[in-house]
Amino acid sequence: MQAEAKGLALLVAIDPAVPATLVGDPLRLRQVLVNLVGNAVKFTQQGSIRVAARLDDDDRGAGALRTVRFSVIDTGIGIAPEHQTLIFDAFSQADGSTTRRFGGTGLGLTISQSLVAMMGGRIWLESAVGRGTTFSFTAVFVEAASVAAERPAAGDDAASAQPAAGDVSASPRHVLLVEDNPTNQRVAVGLLARRGHRVTVVANGREAVEASARQRVDVILMDLQMPVMSGLEATAAIRARERGTGCRVPIVAMTAHAMRGDRERCLDAGMDGYLSKPVDKDALFEAVERTAAFAAAQGVPALSEG
Repeated sequence: MQAEAKGLALLVAIDPAVPATLVGDPLRLRQVLVNLVGNAVKFTQQGSIRVAARLDDDDRGAGALRTVRFSVIDTGIGIAPEHQTLIFDAFSQADGSTTRRFGGTGLGLTISQSLVAMMGGRIWLESAVGRGTTFSFTAVFVEAASVAAERPAAGDDAASAQPAAGDVSASPRHVLLVEDNPTNQRVAVGLLARRGHRVTVVANGREAVEASARQRVDVILMDLQMPVMSGLEATAAIRARERGTGCRVPIVAMTAHAMRGDRERCLDAGMDGYLSKPVDKDALFEAVERTAAFAAAQGVPALSEG
């Protein structure tokens, strides 16, 4: 709507070589793309904005991982070379007159850089004053066919204990549920157990840090507001312990008091997803199974595996 109001053409081009279905983080991807396209519309007075996606030049097609390069190309005001190295710094823009004329502080680009890094990619720009700007970033995904290959064959004795065909992943996962409310514990454990997953329950962030150090888990469901240690504090402690080990357990936030900015704070704290309570069962299964399948396909071991 913003592009149409300014008379700008908004174009999308997806290379046919990009697999039709990929497993990744749609929330982070959407946030980065919306920020880059929003900036392009803001700084373009005439012409067009083009969003393109293709397999990255460095993608060798080995294994289940696919690296996709996204580009947002505008015909806007451009960025001078001396300012390009500063553009991802928090609260910096090309100069003060740009801020006065177009608004904004540049913080969105700093957040986008962090989100891209969490998706295993990098972000960069190419620009010339008066000729427009191209922001490009890469992100790593799992090809959906490789996730489906994990499912047991029809008639397998184990199939009855697995999710139905068509679900994201049929492999049982070990879930660490960090939740202080007994009712919420029972609901989540019941849903996950019937799905075929194994659940360990702890009641606060400190217990989560200790439990994740003692045993291997595939994913942590982390409540935010808990006694003793909050979910954000526990996540920070777990990520600090993982630093330099090459290990990373996926963490999905859960909160009953969703407020504006909560999702961004969770992702910035090192979490991998976000669920609002009361939790929808389909969203719960997707969060557990997609997140764990993506981590497994990347070959990132849990910390307790050493």
